[in-house]
Amino acid sequence: MVLDKLLRDLKPAYAALAWDRAEPTVRKEMYTLYKATREKQAQELYDQFPIAEEIANAYGIPSYSFPKYEADDVIGTISHGLSTKNNDIETYIVTGDMDALQLVDDNTKVLFLQKGVSETKLYDENAVREKFGFGPEALCDYKALRGDPSDNIPGVRGIGEKTAKILIQKYGTLKNISKQAKAGRLEQVSDRITNLLRDQKEQAELSLKLATIVRDLDLKWSAKEAELGEPDTEKLRELYKNLQFVNLLKRMQPSVKPQFIAAHEGATSSIATCRSENEIKSIADELVKQNEIAVFGIEKQQNLFSGKNIAMFFAYNDKLIIMPELDKKTLTLLASVFESETPKKIGHDLKALSKLLRSFDLELRGATFDLMIGSYLIASHSRAHDFASIALNILKAKVPELPKTITDESELEKIAKSVRMFAPCAQEIEHRLKEINSWKLFCEIEMPLVPILRQMENNGAMIDSAFLAKLSKEFEIELSKLEKQIHKLADSDFNIASPLQLAEILFEKLQIPTKGLKKTKTGVSTAAPELEKIRNEHKIVPFIFEHRELSKLKSTYVDALPALADSSGRVHTTYNQTITATGRLSSSDPNLQNIPIRTELGREIRKAFIAPKGKTLLALDYSQIELRLAAVISRDQGMLNAFHKGADIHTATAASIWETDPDKVTREQRRSAKAINFGILYGMGPRALAQSAGVSMEEARDFIEKYFEAHPGIRAYIDSTKKQAHSDGFVQTLFGRRRYFPEINSGLQQLIASAERMAINMPVQGSAADIMKMAMIAVDHLLQDQNLGEIKMIMQVHDELVFEADEKIAAKAADEIKRIMESVAKFEIPFIVDVSIGKNWGEMEKI
Repeated sequence: MVLDKLLRDLKPAYAALAWDRAEPTVRKEMYTLYKATREKQAQELYDQFPIAEEIANAYGIPSYSFPKYEADDVIGTISHGLSTKNNDIETYIVTGDMDALQLVDDNTKVLFLQKGVSETKLYDENAVREKFGFGPEALCDYKALRGDPSDNIPGVRGIGEKTAKILIQKYGTLKNISKQAKAGRLEQVSDRITNLLRDQKEQAELSLKLATIVRDLDLKWSAKEAELGEPDTEKLRELYKNLQFVNLLKRMQPSVKPQFIAAHEGATSSIATCRSENEIKSIADELVKQNEIAVFGIEKQQNLFSGKNIAMFFAYNDKLIIMPELDKKTLTLLASVFESETPKKIGHDLKALSKLLRSFDLELRGATFDLMIGSYLIASHSRAHDFASIALNILKAKVPELPKTITDESELEKIAKSVRMFAPCAQEIEHRLKEINSWKLFCEIEMPLVPILRQMENNGAMIDSAFLAKLSKEFEIELSKLEKQIHKLADSDFNIASPLQLAEILFEKLQIPTKGLKKTKTGVSTAAPELEKIRNEHKIVPFIFEHRELSKLKSTYVDALPALADSSGRVHTTYNQTITATGRLSSSDPNLQNIPIRTELGREIRKAFIAPKGKTLLALDYSQIELRLAAVISRDQGMLNAFHKGADIHTATAASIWETDPDKVTREQRRSAKAINFGILYGMGPRALAQSAGVSMEEARDFIEKYFEAHPGIRAYIDSTKKQAHSDGFVQTLFGRRRYFPEINSGLQQLIASAERMAINMPVQGSAADIMKMAMIAVDHLLQDQNLGEIKMIMQVHDELVFEADEKIAAKAADEIKRIMESVAKFEIPFIVDVSIGKNWGEMEKI
């Protein structure tokens, strides 16, 4: 639910809800055609309003409306009042309406809901200026000139976005523009525009009134009234139960005993600060005797007179220990604590702690409980796994976020008090993981993976900076050629990277039809999915795609990778274990997952990843793992038989759909079968299939129907998965990884459809992620237990593991790793691993 997530993520001190009213508004009285073009929403939406208000009330959020005015005016009045009278309060307007951007000021920001709460953008004054070219104060004047089709505000007919922007940037306000037009002194525009402004002056002024949000309603409200306290949990539980909000209801269940929370919040652990070597030695001797400790480390901000130092925090029994100033020498005194399997360590982001200690030549062992990972397994659909969010969600306790660095020693005690809460959080997370049958996943897959990822990050991958410098020049030349070609086709020089300028060229100058394309507040969208729809409408569009891809690859990889390399020529990505909702790993700085696999440009970039002298690269890739898992999970006999026989699955699918022999399947038929084999797992419909396979909508519909006739197991799997997602609020992998879909019972069709698509994909993609992680753990054991020689695991990308191995043992090592990867999970069909070898990642030969 949107409201629940906003409250959890933003953690506001105050909140208020604004509503439109049913009666005609003052704007409608001013202009009878105001909002006349808007279609009436389905009655189901209006039926939800009282329910939403009741839920808000249970949270302690007051609702406001005002006779004959809109919710925007209520928001404007409240935000303006807070900004002028309570300027110590930072206000966030949460809305899906761009009109609210006019309310942005020093103390007011707009959190714009692009796709519910899953995709948002925060607008402050700078963000508004970046988007429009002028500040929030001019947005109403801008709308008065160009109009607003969504509200049916007329504006000045004949003036579009470009001209309106020029006028606003030059003259600032409608009043000033009208004054200059009357005097005939408008610059940068034609006489026609001047005449339009003179002739439609009254219409422009009316449009300004319609567009301007009222900020001074006589609204009876107060900040005190909007201050948030504890929600009425019993009322919320009753509402969620009636509405069958399964996930939200589970979140309300108090699995932590109330007396435990009270005792914890009132705990008065003694805090000891240790600075001397003798004090640190004494604490180290005490720590190694413990069975379990909570630990947190943080880097201290360096100055000109100090080297690298860190602060360490320990909590055990009823003690809190702060070591505020540790250098390499004093940290070594704690080696017996960190480098032993006991005591067991509880922490938040233990990989980061391991990396920090490694920079002081210390290893972290016995890291058994990472709160961040535990929180992620409980709620993988959320991104809120910082410790402040965990403490709030798990213990209902408010704590400040753990900082990345310390700049002031006054922060030490606050951090220590948070570390004191690590153990109670771990206790409750363990309880919840066992409740949802994910404890084994936590203990046997996710936690053992942490040191492996840290070691991979430390290993890094070697790059050829000279090759990338050469490639950068080649890309630059090609970009220049593409730019000239695009400008020639447009018969105009323009900034290809500017969405506004590109839209003007495509849809105004070249008159490419816009039917079926998404509209934004600034005009027709030029995002990739929209341009894909018009790819064949004009020769210029494919060149734009090519220019975008080349430009992105150049900036993201070709030019960026050398800057990320260390002195030995290696780049060290960071693997993120708690970001994707499906359990897949992601990587950042650099993002290895986004390097294209199948394009020529992607292969060129992969060539930059090289083996050092005397070494070679090994790549082991699970072949069609998601399709094999789809066959296993769905029990579809056609797919299972094809994989049993070792047949080409796409050819087999095409043969079953077109009822022909596999050796008679055409290239086009196989291509279409491949598109649907992969697409069906992502909820692909006829439109997407038509686009992907290059067929008509009618052919795509017919093809999907034939596919389901040939693969009834897949249809049954899709239907049962949707049903489970609706009834349970979650789906899970073969290994117990859950993904929750709180929006699936929201009543909003767009959110429901999106959730159903993700639910269909989750068991397959998530199980593939689990198998890859299991393989990494098993291979790591192999590399440690057997004397294979010099070999390192250096990258994990999609379904592929990449190793750096001594040339002499590469073939033997590849055979052993392949054997392990293929046997890590046993199914009735083989899970094949393809092996490639080469001196660089872009030119690998299968062996």
